[in-house]
Amino acid sequence: MSSLSRYKKSGGFYQLLSLIETFGPQKKEKFMEMIEAESAAWAQALRDKMLTLERIFTWPDEVIIEIFKEMQPKSLAFALEGLKEEQKARITKFLSHAEQRRLTDVLTESKPKPEEISSTLVKVVETARRMIHERQLHVEKFDQKLLIPEDLEARLEEQGSGSSSGHSSAAVNDAVAAVAAATADPGKAPTLEVAQLQRTLALMLKENKALKEEVRGLRDKLDQIKKFAA
Repeated sequence: MSSLSRYKKSGGFYQLLSLIETFGPQKKEKFMEMIEAESAAWAQALRDKMLTLERIFTWPDEVIIEIFKEMQPKSLAFALEGLKEEQKARITKFLSHAEQRRLTDVLTESKPKPEEISSTLVKVVETARRMIHERQLHVEKFDQKLLIPEDLEARLEEQGSGSSSGHSSAAVNDAVAAVAAATADPGKAPTLEVAQLQRTLALMLKENKALKEEVRGLRDKLDQIKKFAA
């Protein structure tokens, strides 16, 4: 069973995308590698549509501050602790002196742990995703690639069926046809070229089998990760 099968229904892409955006960097990349092993088309689309903190900071200042002002003072203070200085400056310039003092007081009362900062930065991404979904942010004005067509799942399936999933089989079929053509005359002794073709075919069949086994193993791991994340 395909690891992506549950997400191929309408709205499934958004569901999977929102899940991956909550993962930490290492877990996210491992997850994406597993998806890519199953479908290069899905993996590429997920990367194109994925929200990250870095991507958010490519947007205009007025959009960024709308996201951060949605956060409670404690969450905002913790998030600012995890930002680069130039990113932090883009936020604080929109805060009044009273607001900045309030954030300083929060940090004085409770110094955030590294894991608290990391989880708060994930909340920034989740907040941005929610605001996009609820049309509080209009991404078509500043990041059109984030738009998700209603029929995206169907489009990705069409791409997958006509691209990466058929390359190995097509190459093997070509090699089989070449060997068959070269050995069509039963009375003709095998030539060096025919022998090379036969060796190439054997190697391709072996590699194709190994790739299928590797994909099967990655699918099993992806299922395990999804159960852990659920």
